[in-house]
Amino acid sequence: LHFYLGTLHQLQGDLVEARVQFVAAGADIGVLNQDRDLARAINREAYVARLLQHNQESERLVGRALVLLDADDAERGYSYFVRGCNAFDARDWALAEQWYRQSLDLWYREEDPRMVAWNLTNLGTALRRQKQMDQAAQCFTQAIEIFDQIQDPAHRAIAEMNLGTVHLQTADLNAALAAYLSAEECFRRMGDDLH
Repeated sequence: LHFYLGTLHQLQGDLVEARVQFVAAGADIGVLNQDRDLARAINREAYVARLLQHNQESERLVGRALVLLDADDAERGYSYFVRGCNAFDARDWALAEQWYRQSLDLWYREEDPRMVAWNLTNLGTALRRQKQMDQAAQCFTQAIEIFDQIQDPAHRAIAEMNLGTVHLQTADLNAALAAYLSAEECFRRMGDDLH
């Protein structure tokens, strides 16, 4: 329950409470000696730490999670995703792209559409920063399609907002405004103050 409460708080932009819940989840799971589930909780805490701009702490947590995971465990994809986010925050767009691609490969292998779409969104941001606008737009469009299929409006709105930024940077202002307005409506409906 702590894990899922953390996820809900994260989606609502209440990052401090999300982190509290993920820490509690890790403490409870740690008692049970379930390494994979503990790594999942630590990875989610690492992502929230990154959102709170505590990137060094985030990297330390990812390192803890990776030690708990088998070499072929798909949860490593989440660890690589967080590392990509930290590289992105450090403005190392090429390294972020590498981590996002590694993560994406694992989630494709696992056939996890939510994580595939999430990583496509992040890969698109790294590509956009490297001025690869067509590839970025393809990533965002593909992510939006997947989020529609799995009925994930929160992450769809994030992908749509990022697609709007591609349109803005390529001077397609009408498309940018349409994407931003659609994303904003979803964020308001979900109570997501962060985005």
